[in-house]
Amino acid sequence: GGLFSTGFVDGRTVYNNIYRITDDTLTSPFAPSPDGAVGYLDRWAGQGNPAYEDAAQFLIAEMTAYGLSVETQRFDLTDILGNQNPEAYNICGFRNGTLYPDEWLVFGAHFDIAPPTNAGLVDPHDTGSRTYGTRYGAYDNTAGTSMVLATAEAMADMPYDTRRTMVFCLWSGEEGGKRGSDYWTKTLDDNHPGVTVTNYINLDMAGVNWPGGGGAPCGDEHGGDGSCDPDPQPDDGGYPKDSEVWPMRIYIGPSLNYNKIDQPDMVYLSQWIGADAINVSMQQDILVGSDNGTESTWKYDVWLEENRPEIIIYEDTTARSDHASFQDNLGTITLGYGGLVDGYWCYHQTCDTLEEMEDWMDTQSKGYGNNATGVNNLVNSLDMITWWATYSFFHMDERPILNVYLD
Repeated sequence: GGLFSTGFVDGRTVYNNIYRITDDTLTSPFAPSPDGAVGYLDRWAGQGNPAYEDAAQFLIAEMTAYGLSVETQRFDLTDILGNQNPEAYNICGFRNGTLYPDEWLVFGAHFDIAPPTNAGLVDPHDTGSRTYGTRYGAYDNTAGTSMVLATAEAMADMPYDTRRTMVFCLWSGEEGGKRGSDYWTKTLDDNHPGVTVTNYINLDMAGVNWPGGGGAPCGDEHGGDGSCDPDPQPDDGGYPKDSEVWPMRIYIGPSLNYNKIDQPDMVYLSQWIGADAINVSMQQDILVGSDNGTESTWKYDVWLEENRPEIIIYEDTTARSDHASFQDNLGTITLGYGGLVDGYWCYHQTCDTLEEMEDWMDTQSKGYGNNATGVNNLVNSLDMITWWATYSFFHMDERPILNVYLD
């Protein structure tokens, strides 16, 4: 279990969901599956991929079993030659609100994974060099998917009503340019006239972060020649991190300025939940750029000035995931959770497995953190993030936080 793994939501359930979805145990020849696995691998979006279609049916069955009303949305992608290509589809589960059913709180993650761009998938642990593509996508983004499923199951089973409609969505086509969420937000008014999305929570690559850290894993399965995976390197133009500290990131937008807080209600709600309910006031800090800073490096610069906090809350002037669709197309204020990205050796690689996440989160021999196993730290991380997002959802059901730019 984890530090918080009892009650309404818990990290162990999220962990079990990741295990179930990425289980590569071979299926029986009498019950074949498109990917040949017990789990749901090869979830590459687009062009009617049978493995993605099979996984989508699993999601529909799960959400239906929770008691949610499920909607699917299939769409076509028009390529640069004007050809219409069938896209894998978005899947959303609904629990209707009782007071304001046309005000929606949306909780989302992308379910597709990075497709291979070469003739085959090559493990960088075997070659010592990275290519592109994965069969598993445990961290990117089965972890986010699993948090959405765990929260959806818990909220669907609540014995009391919510004021606003709760919507749990799993997006298609994020890896190809946020195509699924872009289509959903652009067609929302046509499909659901009169609906307003008051807030959106995004989960993408969250879990490999504090309480993990202290350097990349070592051992015979890492690094091609039996040495270590490369340590994450500081990048003053990227997300704050170094070889030791991998912050859990809470990112908020839209924001036009890096040197002041533009969405104060969302920023301070996130800070308050962390300090009060999650009890991480000593680990968290708000990042705000200074007037003499630069837009390209301010996050890293301020992170260093604040002594490398393990949890960072900040407004971002750019968006790399599905929350961009909600900001750009609906004017919705968004809240997102994430961890280590560009410093993760198996990012968009065939080694993006649950076992790899555990190896990175293991602090038993690193001289860093709480000397815990990778499973323990990972469950705690998943637990913390899922609870944080859930608390935020409940607060925004009582009183939505609206985009200040819409005033």
